[in-house]
Amino acid sequence: MKAVAVNGDSEKVPRNIDRLACFRGEEQKAIAVHLNNNCLYQVDKTNEATEMFPSDLLLSLELPLSAPKLPEDLMIRPLRIDDYNRGYLQLLSQLTSVGDVSEEQFQKRFVSMQNTHPKGYYVVVLEEPRKVYSSGMIVGSATLVIEWKFIHEAGCRGRTEDVVVDKRMRGRQLGKILNFYLVQLARRIGVYKLSLECKDALIPFYEQFGFKLDQGNNFLVQRFK
Repeated sequence: MKAVAVNGDSEKVPRNIDRLACFRGEEQKAIAVHLNNNCLYQVDKTNEATEMFPSDLLLSLELPLSAPKLPEDLMIRPLRIDDYNRGYLQLLSQLTSVGDVSEEQFQKRFVSMQNTHPKGYYVVVLEEPRKVYSSGMIVGSATLVIEWKFIHEAGCRGRTEDVVVDKRMRGRQLGKILNFYLVQLARRIGVYKLSLECKDALIPFYEQFGFKLDQGNNFLVQRFK
């Protein structure tokens, strides 16, 4: 397991100040955000409270020309509180152990992650909509976790976690799409560094998105029951 990282290149602005800004989302809708030290720390709730974060923030991102096109039969959006019933945990179980999580537990965890202040969790999913399944089905997901620091002028860093694509959907470049969105989202938020842990064989895959092996640094772990 190796640690890889990509440095942020957010627009240079005066630091050590709070300021209000806005981005343009779908149909040029303004998205009000609060910035501190050039880091996006809170997004005004412009969308339904059922979303992990406002979808307009995600839709305002511009992907590089090298990014694959999102297939027309899928949609990308933030995780929603009712995605328990769209197979979200079953999808995660293709990546790692999930255990027995009730719908009530899922919703409580969702609300606690949604309401972190400053904003700390951005869970992005790919949904196969209702024309295929009666309630839609989650077929891909990736999470951007934001850590708030004293270092780097009270800056913030990001971590890519829990990237998974449904087995029957693999080979459609959906993992690439999720990673391109997360990198652009991290840039928009203003992180000074974005990192992830991956197996050796996956290093070339993540290098496509600007990650580099952080020579001299290693990933260590302790596991507790």
